[in-house]
Amino acid sequence: MNRKGDALADGITNANERAAVKAQGLGQVELALVGHIHNFTSLDFGPGRPGELVVGTGGDIQDPSDLPPPAVAKVVIDGMTADVFTMGRFGYFVFDRQGKGDDWAGVFHDLTDAVIAKCALRGGRLGCVGV
Repeated sequence: MNRKGDALADGITNANERAAVKAQGLGQVELALVGHIHNFTSLDFGPGRPGELVVGTGGDIQDPSDLPPPAVAKVVIDGMTADVFTMGRFGYFVFDRQGKGDDWAGVFHDLTDAVIAKCALRGGRLGCVGV
């Protein structure tokens, strides 16, 4: 994941979703949750643009040897640098609110229900790591 620009962005996000997320007037939006692309990816742009969580791993099960390994990178998308975590494993994601505030904790499970990634959304900042 050392490529930069829209070619990489199109590989892990959707151009129409990116255009909607960077539109003016999002106000208090802290996270865009999207799907479709056959991977699990988190993008944190920092202040000024909501994070994006791509959970597109529900569809066909691919050959595990064809799936890319988990990767962490800094990537320029739409002229902004994002901290990216991505993996090609299939499974499902669960997000739970933490306490009474706006903090959220999420876990990504593989098809055996094992937790393979954990995420946190705190103060509008999204971070995910593989476990």
